[in-house]
Amino acid sequence: RHLTCMGECPGSIAFERLNGDYGFGYDPLFLPEGENRSFAEMAPEEKNRISHRARALEKLEDMIREKCSC
Repeated sequence: RHLTCMGECPGSIAFERLNGDYGFGYDPLFLPEGENRSFAEMAPEEKNRISHRARALEKLEDMIREKCSC
């Protein structure tokens, strides 16, 4: 059996690199919706609470709980 989930983190891309030493890749450019800081400016714990990966894992957890009689 396979379960697939998708997570989204709405936001915008800055035209130039912003401040912050955390993260990698697009983190210094990505501004999550409702935030005035880039992912690179957020502590990893903050970013990981709202990231697309975290949201996908939340959905997966719900799906597993629904389908599993654990």
